[in-house]
Amino acid sequence: MKLQHQIGLASLLGLALAGPTLAMDSRFKDANGDMVADAPTDPKQWIDPATLVFA
Repeated sequence: MKLQHQIGLASLLGLALAGPTLAMDSRFKDANGDMVADAPTDPKQWIDPATLVFA
């Protein structure tokens, strides 16, 4: 039980220290705050790749 408590505290500390780095890069916009980048509002900035690979 003591080890689980220490692991939990270490995890919380790690998240607290990483907090500022979890922000979205300024070149992306997130209007609704869901941490998913919105599509560009200018259609000229859209791209249409032939294949998307999710790994």
